[in-house]
Amino acid sequence: MILRRLLFWVPPLALTGFAAFLAAAQMTATGGFGLVDALLLVLLSLSSGYVTFQSWQVVLGIFHRFAPTPMPTSGAVPADLSRLAVVMPICDEDVAAVFGAVAVMRRSMARAGLGEAQVFLLSDTRSAQTVAAERTAFAAASVQAGLPPLRYRHRPVNTRRKAGNVAEFCDRHGSEFELMLVLDADSLMSGDTIRQMAEVMFAEPQLGLVQTLCFPARRTTLFARIQQWGARLYAPLHTAGMAFWTGDDGIYWGHNAMIRVAPFHAHCQLPLLPGRPPLGGEILCHDVVEAAFLRRAGWEVRILPDLGGTWEDMPSNTLDFAVRDRRWCQGNLQHVHVLRERGLSRGMIYHLVNGIFAYVSAPIWVAFLILGTLQYAFSPAVSGTEATILAPAVAAPILFWLSLSIIFLPKILSLGAALLDGPRRRAFGGAGPLLLSAFAETAFGLLWSQMSLLFYTHFVIGTLAGRSVNWDPQARDDRGVSWGEAWRRHRWHVVIALLWGVAVWQLNPTVFWWMSPLFLGLTLSPAITVLTSRSTIGLAARRLGLFLTPDETAPAPELAELPDEIGRVSMLLGPQQRETMLPRDVEPAIA
Repeated sequence: MILRRLLFWVPPLALTGFAAFLAAAQMTATGGFGLVDALLLVLLSLSSGYVTFQSWQVVLGIFHRFAPTPMPTSGAVPADLSRLAVVMPICDEDVAAVFGAVAVMRRSMARAGLGEAQVFLLSDTRSAQTVAAERTAFAAASVQAGLPPLRYRHRPVNTRRKAGNVAEFCDRHGSEFELMLVLDADSLMSGDTIRQMAEVMFAEPQLGLVQTLCFPARRTTLFARIQQWGARLYAPLHTAGMAFWTGDDGIYWGHNAMIRVAPFHAHCQLPLLPGRPPLGGEILCHDVVEAAFLRRAGWEVRILPDLGGTWEDMPSNTLDFAVRDRRWCQGNLQHVHVLRERGLSRGMIYHLVNGIFAYVSAPIWVAFLILGTLQYAFSPAVSGTEATILAPAVAAPILFWLSLSIIFLPKILSLGAALLDGPRRRAFGGAGPLLLSAFAETAFGLLWSQMSLLFYTHFVIGTLAGRSVNWDPQARDDRGVSWGEAWRRHRWHVVIALLWGVAVWQLNPTVFWWMSPLFLGLTLSPAITVLTSRSTIGLAARRLGLFLTPDETAPAPELAELPDEIGRVSMLLGPQQRETMLPRDVEPAIA
């Protein structure tokens, strides 16, 4: 494991240091090296270092393919499956979608021999009308014979949100179960996968938690289909790389994970953070903290990246995606306080810091670009010639090629792995559609990442300024965005791009072209958001063979059964159905 950790840390650090050395050398050669240059170099090293680590983790995914996590064969390990609970916390969700997924999972569990396990729906729903719909759906589902027992509990006061809901389950039922599979309200898992996870846990009693790789599926907008395709193609190697070097310091994403109840109940009680929200108070992103506490207590936390049969929904447009990330931003920034906890393993400290940098890296990069622009604008000529010490002018070629490597190396490796694997290649529609989809996804990503850059910068600044987020239910349907909403959300992106672009063009047209992806992505952000939120365009892309995933070309039985089950529950509920779903004319707040 020491060698694996060295393989993870040394190459990215060396590459980041080399890039910083080249940038410092060019700054010194063109105009001396002052305080501003030192600050620019620090910003450059932090932002490029973060993304270099992410890219290198994909490279390590290749190593994992030669040393995969061993799995016991089905039925090889004696297991008391009556000691397994499947736990799904819900709060003001689409009742038909929840109970439809539960029905599919219960049938799949029965087929996998998990009839003795129990399924718990833990409701924190606040709407009385939705609670009534949940009770109606539960009454109908609970009488179905031959399936794992279904239990329902409504908690009228949702103290500490999902973490408090799961903690209360452990208080009430912890002694009844050895293992619990924790789901989200939009989770779907196959019975075979659940059984495999349980057998791993029973076979290795030192394991406190195993986390699977969960794939988004079922959404039809162009944005969602691009994201679903990208997750299917790129996430396996990235997660395999994480599993390769983290070993027993794996991560927990809060859902679709199997947990040993007793140690979780004993060691994962979350503290109240010092200070007031948004950085103080209750911990919002609890999952990685719970994994860190479990590992601190001596239990292993492991990622199982090679299991299939596990899915989730995802936001269907760029704005709803940003709403979700706004909440995660605040939750991850709170982890600055958690880093003060004693006894955390180095691997878990990395996960906490990595989660923080997932958002902080955006304002760091924006600060680098702004400071470089100002430096060039106010710098005098050097030796009677045009000033050339603008950070983008000096470092932009290095950053450009480094960025290309960071963006394209993981994509090339993942694409190559899929092209060389016949069944997987066919599951993506064949070599031609796979290559065309990769090109289109890369072009979209270059533009979309620019608006995400400003969104994340806004989120971080807002959180540090004391603006707290509401943790409301997510919009999980295929919601189209109007032109008016897109303009309201993106108007400042467009204004910033135009003003900044004109200023840079006046200073140096060469630098403008280096920064043109930023200006183009921000200028087009309203159109990108609107057009990619359309299901009609997403379905048209599907008919052309673009962004096909294995979940579309060869859907698992669970995915194939789900629409009919949702429709059946919806018919049962009638007018009670979807009362708390976000109306299409209401915009989710991006505070």
